[in-house]
Amino acid sequence: MYWCIKAYPVYETALSLVNKEGLSQLSMGRLADMLGIRAASLYWHVKDKVELMQLMADRIC
Repeated sequence: MYWCIKAYPVYETALSLVNKEGLSQLSMGRLADMLGIRAASLYWHVKDKVELMQLMADRIC
């Protein structure tokens, strides 16, 4: 099965997780579970958690 993840749901889902449970609960594995994909798939869209957090911050500002 082919998964196509758009950037918007990734950032929005990450922001939702942080808003509900705090930044300490944000992980690539947890985010992938929420999106219904494998964690490795996220790395096609973001380099690592640091980049994900930077993109989330950019989206907020």
